[in-house]
Amino acid sequence: MGSFFIGAVVTAIVLLTIDYASTFWPLLATLNEFERVLAAGIISIILLNARPLALKTIWAHRRNEFLLDEDLNAIIRGRIFGVPAGVVVAILIELCILS
Repeated sequence: MGSFFIGAVVTAIVLLTIDYASTFWPLLATLNEFERVLAAGIISIILLNARPLALKTIWAHRRNEFLLDEDLNAIIRGRIFGVPAGVVVAILIELCILS
């Protein structure tokens, strides 16, 4: 449950940052809303799942012996399912608070 909320919060922060940065950076200003949401989702998935995937594959020898593969699968699954929730939260924040 915690990784779901982490995924939602990180995705909301990334999406709000991209939307705020689009006022200052011309490259982001050329993107439409769908492309911004897609870029935020991809960046969030990379940020959220880099360490769990590395612990599962490359750094398996450095992993704590009490951290099982099922735990890593649950972390990855929760963070992936949190990304769409973060997109929804960021859109609601933009519509209700920032506009």
